Amino acid sequence: MADETLKTAGDVVSPEAAQKADDAEKTAARSFGRLGVWARDFVEAEAPPRRVLLARKEGEKRHGADVLVEPGAAWMPAGKLGLLASPGGKGKTAAVLHLAGHVAAGAPWCGLEVVSPGAVALVVGEEDREECHRRVKAAWAKLSEDVRRRAAARTLVLPLAGTGDNRLVTENPVDRTVTKSERAGELLAYLRDNAPSEGWALVVVDPFSRFAGMDAETDNAAATRTMEVLEELTKLPGAPAVLVTHHTRKRGKDEVDPVELIRGSSAIKDAARWAAMLDADPQDESGKGRAVLRIVKSNYTSTAYAVELVTQHGIPEGGNVRPVSEMDAEKTQKKGGKERAGNFPEGT
Repeated sequence: MADETLKTAGDVVSPEAAQKADDAEKTAARSFGRLGVWARDFVEAEAPPRRVLLARKEGEKRHGADVLVEPGAAWMPAGKLGLLASPGGKGKTAAVLHLAGHVAAGAPWCGLEVVSPGAVALVVGEEDREECHRRVKAAWAKLSEDVRRRAAARTLVLPLAGTGDNRLVTENPVDRTVTKSERAGELLAYLRDNAPSEGWALVVVDPFSRFAGMDAETDNAAATRTMEVLEELTKLPGAPAVLVTHHTRKRGKDEVDPVELIRGSSAIKDAARWAAMLDADPQDESGKGRAVLRIVKSNYTSTAYAVELVTQHGIPEGGNVRPVSEMDAEKTQKKGGKERAGNFPEGT
């Protein structure tokens, strides 16, 4: 005890004072004075390379310890907010659980290289702990023991079903203002406090409907506020990619733009920096199936390639990367063949 240095009363900081100082720093970080920068600083300095989560292997090259990815080979950006949408029952959750294991372990996924591996947080809104146990176990069942062990050590699961209101925003019924909820603050603080030393590589939020405001799918202002809170997840330690699962609406007769199939107001699609669609064929009697994961919007990466997945009971077992043009041509040819076959009597 004699060697201990006792703090004076002036050195002791109360929790209230610490919180006030933290709030002041956050306010300062948002100030225009802190954010503004003259373009000469951009022109005179080398631009930082864009971070990539997933990429086609043939587009990679190494520069010392860093992996550099050619723009056309980048497939999924790191540090950005994105959507994975599909109709219900097509295997979104199974696909993201399978992907999460590979990102956490740093193992190639279905023909794509994990360029920025690291810890993964799974924020699961519709499943409880027991169901998450079963689903993670099933999604990772075919991984090698080494990959599964590495994935388990770097994946945090938050099963939130049955825990009450987990919406990220709160609506005031009087003046119809939408603000970040207390629950959102708790989530951000928890992920910040429990981030590993290298930070997060990927945060999965599944599904959008469990975390969005009540009017997010019909009101652009409410949707924008929800997406702004989701964007805050990209500022967690490690600047992770944030992947939010969502549903699509029914396809219209003359639908051509797949982005417009993503359900809800335009603000949801506009705020997402990239979006992918998952579509799956019916499974056969043994549970075998085929699914296609395609980037339909990206401000940063290629949309020319899709991942063709081989699945077993909806869980990916493998896959390969193929040009979208090639897959579209096959689909058109197959459809045309059926139409031609229908024009002739059987046996002709």
